[in-house]
Amino acid sequence: MKNNVESARAEAVIFSMLRSNKLKVENYEDPSHGGPGFICKSNSHSFLVEVSCLEVDSVAKNSGIPNEIPKESVASTYNLITNLLRTKASSKTK
Repeated sequence: MKNNVESARAEAVIFSMLRSNKLKVENYEDPSHGGPGFICKSNSHSFLVEVSCLEVDSVAKNSGIPNEIPKESVASTYNLITNLLRTKASSKTK
């Protein structure tokens, strides 16, 4: 948590959300290798969950959406951040 407060908060929120949906949630991440953060189990299924927090500057740069509220309402375009998301997810597990 000391290294990245926002990521720790995101994991806590998602953990709570998963538990509130009646899933059994267990820590799955291997501290020495990383990987998905949680394994969730329901009555008949289990699945892995990885929580990642993207940095605001990175999203703004890749999407073209500035991290500020414009003074005037204007139409604009933006870029998809699919590659940014894929890269982040790929670095977590195969």
